Amino acid sequence: MIGNFKNIFIAILSGFFLTLMFQANSALSEQTSSVVASWVAHGIGMLSSLLLILLFVKKNPQESNNKPQKRSWWLYLGGIPGAFTVILATMAINGGIPLSSTISLGLVGQLLFGFVSDHFGLFGSQKRKMTRSSLYISALIISGCFLIIYSL
Repeated sequence: MIGNFKNIFIAILSGFFLTLMFQANSALSEQTSSVVASWVAHGIGMLSSLLLILLFVKKNPQESNNKPQKRSWWLYLGGIPGAFTVILATMAINGGIPLSSTISLGLVGQLLFGFVSDHFGLFGSQKRKMTRSSLYISALIISGCFLIIYSL
């Protein structure tokens, strides 16, 4: 279950920023390249994240006494798919696919990977079986995406 409206708003806001990032990177890559646009996006993102950490993250003195937990090595690789997302979306937009169509196709990819990840419990996610209603919902979402793509 989703939980509350705050989380829904945050998820919608993240989609807004993702789309804004794709559009800005596309414009930058027209004047440079997709790889340069990705470097700029991730460099500015890193600096912004550091600033947010400095401003809003408070160190809890009790946490410093605990031993650091051992983490899986793959937890640190999240930037790799992020870089591919930026580069591939920029290439798609500059290749002639409209921004809304690129976002719609990205949604289809997220949906499909999400179902596979949930089904197999990939990357530590909770295993969830695909239900008939999830199939209907995904068919409606994919149909809506193709309406966006082919109605433009």
